[in-house]
Amino acid sequence: MPDSQPLIGRTVAHFRILEQLGGGGMGVVYKAEDSKLLRSVALKFLPDALTADPQALERFRREAQAASALNHPNICTIHEIGDDDGHPFIVMELLEGRTLKHAISGHPLPPDELLTFGIQIADALDAAHSKGIVHRDIKPANIFITSRNQAKILDFGLAKTLNSAISSAGAANDQTLDQSDLTSPGTTLGTIAYMSPEQALGRELDVRSDLFSFGAVLYEMATGWPAFSGNSSAEIFNGILNLTPASAANLNAGIAPPFQHILSKAMEKDPNLRYQHASELRADLQRLKRDSDSGRSAALLASQTAQVAAPSSQVPAAPASRTSWKFLAGGVAVLLLLALGGFYFLHARGSGKIDSIAVLPFVNATSDSNNEYLSDGLTENLIGSLSQLPDLKVMARGTVFRFKGNQDDPRQIGQTLQVAALLMGRITQRGDQLNVQADLVRAADGSELWGSHYTSKAGDVTQLQSEIARDISNNLQVRLSGAARNNLGNAGTSNAEAYRLYLEGRHLWYGRTPEGLKQSIDLFQKAIAADPNYAQAYAGLAEVYGVAPSYGIGITSRQSFALSDQASLKAVALGDNLAEAHRARASALSLSWKFAEAEAEFHRAIALNPNDAAAHYFLAVSVLGAQGRVEEALREYHTALALDPLSPIVNTNYAMALSSAHRYSESKASYLQEIERDPNFGTAHFKYSQLLATLGDFPNAIEELRKGEQLMKASILTPAIAASLKASYPPNAQGYLALTLATENSAESHVVVAIAFAIAGDRDAAFDHLYKALEDREIELALAYRYPALDPLRSDPRFARISQTMGLTP
Repeated sequence: MPDSQPLIGRTVAHFRILEQLGGGGMGVVYKAEDSKLLRSVALKFLPDALTADPQALERFRREAQAASALNHPNICTIHEIGDDDGHPFIVMELLEGRTLKHAISGHPLPPDELLTFGIQIADALDAAHSKGIVHRDIKPANIFITSRNQAKILDFGLAKTLNSAISSAGAANDQTLDQSDLTSPGTTLGTIAYMSPEQALGRELDVRSDLFSFGAVLYEMATGWPAFSGNSSAEIFNGILNLTPASAANLNAGIAPPFQHILSKAMEKDPNLRYQHASELRADLQRLKRDSDSGRSAALLASQTAQVAAPSSQVPAAPASRTSWKFLAGGVAVLLLLALGGFYFLHARGSGKIDSIAVLPFVNATSDSNNEYLSDGLTENLIGSLSQLPDLKVMARGTVFRFKGNQDDPRQIGQTLQVAALLMGRITQRGDQLNVQADLVRAADGSELWGSHYTSKAGDVTQLQSEIARDISNNLQVRLSGAARNNLGNAGTSNAEAYRLYLEGRHLWYGRTPEGLKQSIDLFQKAIAADPNYAQAYAGLAEVYGVAPSYGIGITSRQSFALSDQASLKAVALGDNLAEAHRARASALSLSWKFAEAEAEFHRAIALNPNDAAAHYFLAVSVLGAQGRVEEALREYHTALALDPLSPIVNTNYAMALSSAHRYSESKASYLQEIERDPNFGTAHFKYSQLLATLGDFPNAIEELRKGEQLMKASILTPAIAASLKASYPPNAQGYLALTLATENSAESHVVVAIAFAIAGDRDAAFDHLYKALEDREIELALAYRYPALDPLRSDPRFARISQTMGLTP
């Protein structure tokens, strides 16, 4: 291996090596400083003796490839792989703490740690297995416990990647392991002790091999003793293949039957009788932890001092120093409190009532992007269901989906969203079976408040989401009437195919692409055909029709009004108690400039679901803003932003509302804040340019307009358009107008062009385009009615005609 002293203080690539952290037969690990990203990392070098060994090099490369394919909080992150003059190295996250092997050190872990770490390890295995990766070397030395009590799986050097079709139990095409692939008995005796029977025999392996090894690790965590031991590799192999480990309860009197059952099932000799998926093992551990925490299974782990009994069977006698260990549950006092019902999860860790929650996008762990609609749909429907709970603030979809694929630090997310708890989940589908893991996490410290695993047929997903919503409600101890409880999480249909089509339609609707909107219309219509009484599908259809003209999919504004009106009427008729039905109806009415009726429907939607950020937002932007009720509109914006603080469109139009109120400095600050938060949101640049041009700041207005049009993939200034402009326009305004006119052939352009002509001072041209917008009933007309750029036109009699037609006051 590389000599540690010459390396320390050296710079390898862009890493300055600071100190040696450890070493072994397969690598030496150093602490280093990354000079590019200014962070501490760990560098693992292949020993010198192995750099010429093709097998060792392949294992080293395999470790980097396998681990880097995984992004999970309980798997050590691999940043990159490099080479320093023939010395390969892996760049990893720097971990502080100790290995599980050192944490055990011949003593059983406290029960809370046993279950917590067990759940984390099982979840990491589930993530690896879902990617078709079998670790093949699960042992305490390859599991790290950080200083923040987070378990992380290390060393994927023996990992094997299976075809996706065979990554689950029963893999038929995995290549038989060569004996040389197995860890050498002469050098790594500890690894042999955690092999599965099929691995020991050199047979085909699948994910169940890891689960056997994990069972052996759990056994050692619970007892302090390895499940299989002996004075030679032959004795250990014999134990793995033929002997049953001594009952964990015989070594630790605190181990109760449920945990022993988990160990027995995990370490079944026959893979077909073993756990088939890590998610199943994780679910049993979570259920056990939940029952232990809630007191429903107080006998799970004894809360009094447990005498460590003398070992039996093939396990050697325990040293005399290992006499007893105490459990974290506080003895008789805890049992008394549990008997009185004193501990439920909201107070189990010493904090007050959970009054706010964010449902983070459930992870699609099937590695099939076609199933994304299912994880997204379940997330959205849980948001809607939990929004019905009284006195609970639920963050809106638009904000929580900003964290999709980036949920590594719940505490940071909780701080950003200012919520008390986060609901996180993972969905795995194998054939017709759905496995859903849901966990409620305290945002302040990342601790788990509640968790459960659900299994159902894919066709029963509607009942599944209802069950999850009711379980959360129960644990929040929210009092609901019988009818409200039965309706909680109701998908609105018992037709599984209709629900699937609806979820796919919603998924595409949120994507807001022309092709996606076309497909969503088709999917909603198919959902309605499958269940003609499906109110949510009619509401979804109405909302797609409402935005369709802005995306150039062949539906005019007039067609949009008629189609949206028809679909929303049906939605309300079928689901008068659905907030989304009344919101869809309100939006359709506002598009028809029936503002009083629209306002009533928005208030009905908000009464049914006060957490409906979209209802608050659309009430502000399409009714109150158009009517000039500035303060009321701003209050609704504030409510919407409290529920959906990261929504680009809500923040952008809030800035627009401030400019309509002539609060220009606040408006500019809001625009700049949104642009800083999301520099690729073209609409923010576009509308900010209108404000800057109105204020006469044409150079910056033109720059922002170019950014907006490029981000929105609109056409930009052409010589022909520039040459056609009137020479009488001020030069700066001329440039701004030219750039705007380049979008004249895009959908909904008349209002935008009218604003540009108004800024340039051409009143006649501005009114020409406003009249065209009025004739076409452009959606943008009501939204832009109060723009300050149109202020010079309001005293003109022609503006009064527009106002009268729309039912508004100038």
